[in-house]
Amino acid sequence: MSVDFYWDNTGLAKNAATAIEILTGQRSSFIRDSFAGLWGSQPPQWPDLPGAEAFLMMGTTDELQTALRVALSQGIAGIQIPDDNMAIWYVRRKAGTFTKSVVSIAPLQRYWGVGFTQTQAEQPGGWYWLWTGTIRTNENIKYITLQDLADQVLPRAKGVDAWL
Repeated sequence: MSVDFYWDNTGLAKNAATAIEILTGQRSSFIRDSFAGLWGSQPPQWPDLPGAEAFLMMGTTDELQTALRVALSQGIAGIQIPDDNMAIWYVRRKAGTFTKSVVSIAPLQRYWGVGFTQTQAEQPGGWYWLWTGTIRTNENIKYITLQDLADQVLPRAKGVDAWL
């Protein structure tokens, strides 16, 4: 099994089925097997999403937790979104005998569009909220640590049946 990471600045991954195609390499060759790999040898401590863009990851819950802990050891502390709300959504899919999560972390208004509601995201075959808990704020920046993502957010998907 493996994990896959992608940075979407096109908006194509708003469609959950397309996000899966991207992360399985059917629509992009810029898939990385680590979060730090999105930046090469010098990952930022706090990667941010200042525009209409999203970080996507796919793997089993255990694989994603391990990958985020490795990113922590490589100096990445968390993800931040300036001047917008943070949306952490997911899809569950079958991959052989395993069930994988596809997780999207993106600015709510800039990436998903003003007026995009939770009801719209919770349609069969689409994205569902993975985290509705507290997102930390420092002035106008929303952020989540990779530790919180691994320990508090991702476990919410573990054991959930695939729907896509």
